[in-house]
Amino acid sequence: MNWTVLWRSIFDSTCSGTSLLFTAFLLALAVEKEDMGYFPAAVSFACLLQMICLAILNQLKNRKRYIITLGVVEAVAMMVLVSAAPFLPGPWRVGVVAVGLLMAAACVHLTRPLTDEWLASLIPPGLRGRYLSRRLRFMNLGFLAGVGIVGLVDLRFGAEPIWDFWAFLDSIARHWVLGVLLLAGTVCGVASVITLSRAHMADVSLVSMVRFRDLPQMWRARRYLRLVLAVVLINVPFCLPLGYFHAFNLDVVGMPLWLVCVMWIGYLTVKSLWMRPASRLVDRYGPRQALLIFLPMYMGLFFAMAAAGPGRPWLVFVAWGASLVVDAVWMVATQVALYGSVPKEGARPAYFAVFNIFMLAPIGLGGLVAVPVMHALKDVTLEIGPLTLSQFQILFVSSGVLMIPACLGPLLMDRDRMRAGQNCE
Repeated sequence: MNWTVLWRSIFDSTCSGTSLLFTAFLLALAVEKEDMGYFPAAVSFACLLQMICLAILNQLKNRKRYIITLGVVEAVAMMVLVSAAPFLPGPWRVGVVAVGLLMAAACVHLTRPLTDEWLASLIPPGLRGRYLSRRLRFMNLGFLAGVGIVGLVDLRFGAEPIWDFWAFLDSIARHWVLGVLLLAGTVCGVASVITLSRAHMADVSLVSMVRFRDLPQMWRARRYLRLVLAVVLINVPFCLPLGYFHAFNLDVVGMPLWLVCVMWIGYLTVKSLWMRPASRLVDRYGPRQALLIFLPMYMGLFFAMAAAGPGRPWLVFVAWGASLVVDAVWMVATQVALYGSVPKEGARPAYFAVFNIFMLAPIGLGGLVAVPVMHALKDVTLEIGPLTLSQFQILFVSSGVLMIPACLGPLLMDRDRMRAGQNCE
């Protein structure tokens, strides 16, 4: 499944609703930066459709074909959305793009419980940390390829290109260049689905059943519920600003697209190198202890972003340098903890569906709340010592303050038996 992960990560790095390229594309189409919160909200709220997946799971005769079909539909839906967006009237763009992202994300979430359970069934309990580390490194390779291509194209065709070529083109052509890159990303989405067709599906994934009378057992799984509550608490600080990081870098700090790409290439490269030792830490000490140690570094992300601004882009580099260290631990630890808390038998896909809903639905709600908040703060400034904070910086400071109690979230997780090699009985 490594090729699937590689192609999929290129697709996600270019075409997801919160990607750098998609954000630049929308800004080039004159979408207001304050409205960026609608797009992660649309993508996140699609997670509610995972319950529909559970409802039809038992009637599926060929689960692999179902996953592949919806994967192709997702990529094609993104192709149509990107192609149509430049021709839409200005007032329609936000609504139509949000609905299009919702429809594309629906294809993912209508299969997500199956794909999560599929992956979990293939990983031996004692190898979870190492396997997930390797998988995430392949994912980072795909992100590196996607971001690198975007950066190179911006150097060639950007608004202020290093190679003076853009002078021959009208400025309106910028969104066409970005749109072509997005379309190339959707082709990678199709490739990820094609390679998935050759992957093995374990017998437990082929025959797992969801009986709704079994679902109340989920609410008696103490370790699982403690994990869900911990993840929700940790995610709270990210709910409002998630859709605004790239818009802030491009439109407020004034970083050119290619420079943001350089930053992300550095971020992904170092994170890939750090992923293996991070997985070893999780395997050795358990997800709970690893997260307690590293989560406070997320405060560095938010406060450094709040201090950044025009003339201070280096603080954005500092922010994401702090983030990459904890990101690797977070990604491995949450998956190891989840796989270790889901029972070996029963309605396993339901556990993954409910976990994903609690992970993503608050982000969707936060995106909807963030839009009116950002419009209300549009002309507000706050003086703190030598710094003058604008709407975005006020948002990041608020998230940094919320991160303080969120760092205690891992205390809700089970103290023992959450290590990589253990399952809930």
